[in-house]
Amino acid sequence: MKPANKKGLTLIELMVTISVSAIIFTLVLSSWNYLHKHVSHQENKGVIRDETARVAEELMLRLRRTPGVLQFTPTSITLLSHNSGDTLEYAFDGRDLTRNRTPIPFNVRGGSITSFHVNSKTVETLEYLLLEITISSKDNRNNFDTSRFVVNVKNGGAVSLESGWGF
Repeated sequence: MKPANKKGLTLIELMVTISVSAIIFTLVLSSWNYLHKHVSHQENKGVIRDETARVAEELMLRLRRTPGVLQFTPTSITLLSHNSGDTLEYAFDGRDLTRNRTPIPFNVRGGSITSFHVNSKTVETLEYLLLEITISSKDNRNNFDTSRFVVNVKNGGAVSLESGWGF
């Protein structure tokens, strides 16, 4: 027989309550960690996409304004500045994309530009040069982005082409 006024929990009830609480706490914590990791990953992807686009837009703007391209290779391009007689050289050395030998800042923590590739396309006249440029970048979390654009540049100067690159 049980006493009528027995209050409290038995040891089994207490163990079941603790076990259920621990399982719920573990699920909430793992969900929180997954959500935090996913949001952080997506945020980093957005930052690297924006930075790659920023570098590509700067280069595209300068190419559209230039009076002429002086020379280009698969990893560099030299053009006339639109507001002065100076030249601008963009070159990729395998580690940094530089403008007149000064690295272009890439504002992604642990990120860098991983490739820069210049290609020419066939154009009917030599008055215009159609350039296809690809910039790829990556951060330390393996977020990867590629920006590819094609620019039609008025060819005001003599263009020297690398072997295998031509019209």
